[in-house]
Amino acid sequence: MSRDEIEIYDEHYYHDISWARNMFDKFDSYSRKGPALFVAELGINGSNPPDGLPPYPTAILCEGIFKMGMERNGDLRPLMADRPLMRNWDFIGRSDMQPLVLNSSSASVR
Repeated sequence: MSRDEIEIYDEHYYHDISWARNMFDKFDSYSRKGPALFVAELGINGSNPPDGLPPYPTAILCEGIFKMGMERNGDLRPLMADRPLMRNWDFIGRSDMQPLVLNSSSASVR
């Protein structure tokens, strides 16, 4: 398959808060003659928040900045598959990669 036959870019991003905050204009320089844009995975973890801000919900808000950058480049025909909406706290191993909603079968979540 040649580069001219590619129909869609499939991009995956798992980064920290500062990355998402600085990527508002990421898609501004993408070629408008190329394939459509598909961000198949986007997960912003709670590390590296700006001074004085808590990691959660700052990660969610900075993810919104990234998504607004996609929206303002709507002529790229962007598609997006976000992180899971809900996950089990025990399953994710209490990692920094947080879904929007956590549930748990444990007696307490720490």
